[in-house]
Amino acid sequence: NSNMLAIDSSVAGAATGIAINLMTADKADLPLHGTNGYTYMLSSTADNTLDFYAQYISTAATVVAGPANSVANFSVVYN
Repeated sequence: NSNMLAIDSSVAGAATGIAINLMTADKADLPLHGTNGYTYMLSSTADNTLDFYAQYISTAATVVAGPANSVANFSVVYN
């Protein structure tokens, strides 16, 4: 599924049959290579925290346990 992060298969014993789904603070799916309309309330006088969630999703009938790591890079557009 191209909307989910693939598990890093270069890690010895990596899990198979799963992927990672990213979500916004309201737990709506955050598609890869796309945009999302969620708005984070920002302060100009304090540090801001942008909350995200992630969940493992099975992608095959058989899931094999193991390390299930991935990397996501993202851009923040601030107006």
